[in-house]
Parts: sequence; C-alpha cells; structure tokens
Amino acid sequence: VVRLADGLVAKYGTGVRREEANNQTFAYYNVDESILRVPRVFRFFEDTSQGSRVGYLIMEYIAGRRLDSIDLDCNPQVMLDVAKAVLHLTTLPVPRNQPPGPVGGGVAYGYLWSDEGAQAPFDSVEDMQEWMNKRLAVVSRERLNIKPYKLVMCHMDLVRRNTVLLADTSICFLDWAYAGFFPQVFEICYI
Repeated sequence: VVRLADGLVAKYGTGVRREEANNQTFAYYNVDESILRVPRVFRFFEDTSQGSRVGYLIMEYIAGRRLDSIDLDCNPQVMLDVAKAVLHLTTLPVPRNQPPGPVGGGVAYGYLWSDEGAQAPFDSVEDMQEWMNKRLAVVSRERLNIKPYKLVMCHMDLVRRNTVLLADTSICFLDWAYAGFFPQVFEICYI
C-alpha cells in the first residue's frame, strides 16, 4: 500500500483483485459508520501490459493506529468494539441472488481455500459444501454440513494489522480481499 496524497492510498499487486474492491465498496455503502468504518473505494483497474495481471485499488486513507501497535490489555473496550463491528457485518443485507463468496460472485480467496483460491465461483451453499467435503475426505471421514447456516457478510481476515483504531475511538477494518457472503461460522473459524 502506497500513500498517494492526503486521504488517498493505492494498494496494488498480483493479489489485488476486483472482488476485493467489490467487497469493500459494498461494506462502505452498507455499514453504520458509528459502528464500523470502511475505506471508500475510488477506483479499481488492472494492468496486463507487462504479461501478468496487476490490480490497482485506489481508496481513502483512514488515519489511526493499527491494533498490532496497541496494548489491548490496557484497552479492553477496543475488543468489545471490534466484536460489535463483526456482529454488525452479519446484519448487512444479502444482495439478491448472492452466491457464497465475494460480493457479486467470483472466486473465494483466503485461508479456507487453496493457495489459488477456490479456483471457481460457487453457485450455491451446496456447491461450496461439496467442494469443502471433497478436500476434507483426504484427511477425514467426517463431513461438513453448512446448509443450516445462512449467508452473512464476513471479513475473513480479522487480524490486528487489518484493524485500525481511529482518533474518535471508532473501528475501521482494512483489507477486504477475503471478504464476502459466507456462513457466519466461517468468521468464527478465522478468528
């Protein structure tokens, strides 16, 4: 991430994808800013002129302190506010015909998937469950049943470096690359 000007940063690289911009834009327009701040996306574009795809995400710079630089033992309210923000994400409206995965559809990326992501979009919760159970079968006879869980907005990378405490004590989540609509239990697994 590179700061371009006051209030403006660019995140770029081969791992920066349109899905991240879609996730972040959706969150920006749907969260209650008194509970959670999300950097506004100004533009996303890709450059393939050098033979590989490089994504560029131009967004709002939000000043604050990342949680990895704060002694949380001395600031217990911060963790309560983070928990409130995570819970708030689960109340966001699910877009019509939204499959599991990134906002608007697309390949799911993150720690639950392979290094290349899920490699194909999921059409349904059943499709995602089948994908996961096929991989689980390599190490276990157990099967997942995620059908009972409704899809909710999940950030899916809630580590301290991606969480910022603003001067007014509000919380901001950064890095929406792995976010999307997933069973709520997925967010709990990530934490």
